[in-house]
Parts: sequence; C-alpha cells; structure tokens
Amino acid sequence: MKYLISSLLVLGTLFIVGCKDQGPKSSKTKPELKDISYEAFIYAYPMLEQVKTVNDMRVFNKQEPNEIYMADKFPMENIGMPIVAPNFTSMTGGIWLDISGGPVTIEIPEVKDRYLVYQFIDVFTHNFYYLGTRTNKGEGGQFVFYNKNQTLPADNNATPVLMEGEMAFMVNRIDIKDRSELERVRSIQQSIKVVDAPTSTKDYPAYDKDKAFSPDFVEYLNELLTEVPETEVEMFERFKSIGVMNEVDLSEEELKQVQQGIDSAYAAIDAESKNLEIGNGYFGATEIFGT
Repeated sequence: MKYLISSLLVLGTLFIVGCKDQGPKSSKTKPELKDISYEAFIYAYPMLEQVKTVNDMRVFNKQEPNEIYMADKFPMENIGMPIVAPNFTSMTGGIWLDISGGPVTIEIPEVKDRYLVYQFIDVFTHNFYYLGTRTNKGEGGQFVFYNKNQTLPADNNATPVLMEGEMAFMVNRIDIKDRSELERVRSIQQSIKVVDAPTSTKDYPAYDKDKAFSPDFVEYLNELLTEVPETEVEMFERFKSIGVMNEVDLSEEELKQVQQGIDSAYAAIDAESKNLEIGNGYFGATEIFGT
C-alpha cells in the first residue's frame, strides 16, 4: 500500500456490500468496537480532511468534475485571497478527475524551458502518479485514467494510468521567474486539456464536521471507496463491524463505544501533531499566516 501523505489537499462509494450484520451485542465485544473504531478513524482521518479541503477548493474555484481550473494571476497577486498560492514562484491549476462513468483522458503540452509538475492525489490521499520535468523530462502526451473495474477504449492510444477508486485530484505547478513570463506560463496552462471524459459523474460528498467526528464517519468511507486495497483486506474485515462496506444495526451502547474510539483516535492524532518537527528552514502554515 502506498504511503499516506500530508498535504493542503491533504485531499474513497464501495459497491462491495456484505451480508447484513446486526453487529456485536455482548458486552465482551464492546471494547473491540472501541478498538476497531479507533483504528478505522485514524485510517480515515486523512480522507476526511481531504473531503473538507476539496469542498472548499471546489466552491472557491467553481470547479466541476473533469473541468480544468487554472489560476492565471501572477503569484504575488494572490496575497490576501481566501486561498493563497502554494508558493510565489509558480502558477497553479488543477483538474478534479471523476472516472465513475468511465476512463478520463487528459493532454499535457511539451515543456522544456522550465520546471513544472503534475501531481495526482487519489481518495486515499496518496500521490499515485506524477508527470513533469523530473518524471518524464517535460514530454507532452495524452494519459488515460481508469481503475481495475474498467476497460480501456480500444481506440485510445494514450498512456494508461491505473487509479484506486473513482476520483482523484490533479494539481499542477509551473515555474515563473517574473512578470515577463506571465504570457508564456498562461499559454502552457491553456494547453492542458481534458480530451475525453464520460458525460456522467457522481456527487462528491459534502463535508459536515459533526458527521465526520461521529460514528457516521463510516459513511464517508462508503461513499469514497470503490475497492479494498489488496494489502488491507484483513483490516477492512474488522472495519465491517462498525459499518464500513457493510450494513450494521448498532445499539445506543455500542454507538457510545464507537464514539469513544473516535474521540481517543482524534486525541492521539492531535497529540502527535504537536510533536512534528518541520526543520530545514520550513515553517508550519499556521506559524506564517497567523489569524
């Protein structure tokens, strides 16, 4: 399994439905529910944070699935905006990829005169694919994104890119030295295209903090996920007892056990986050931006 990432996007609806499970009822299983919800919430937390981030970004950018958004302002002009530029030496943009209705093909231009990167982030928050200066030496081309449940079009000659899940976010950054390069970078942005996409897409879950920190957080997993990673099947079997990829009917007492696991998990996450050492001259975003 790929590593989880920390990102600003710090950015999966499962169709595998098991038999209806009434859930553990005896007092002996209640501590297990707490332990399982603790583990499941820690697993889900990056995905929940990505749902929150993507909701805000899509509202701000007025961006629909499989549509390109490019920030074409000179980076220094983003100061004071609700969402600032990730840095002041590059211009940014992105595509919200939705392959729920079928594979999506994008096209990127050849760029040899500057640094650029295309970073692809899936519903697990994994960086599952890169393009750009360091990955393919700035070569252009077409790339078709699909998952293991789909068949690639026979007449599509694009480079195939396998995804986990049905949705992903592409973020691109293009180096810019000064205002004299603005039109050049804008021309690169305008050459990034979605050349083939299904007409149907699915709704992305809306973020609700109360839901995300309650036993209903499993609904986010069930909306986002379409497959279980092969290396995590055993873990997801445990998650079934609290409703992940499964129907359960938990009692009030059992829901309290699940909530205790969630609360303990977030306390552990919060405590550990205070121990992070950034170093190398970098600062945390909250230290720079203030109130």
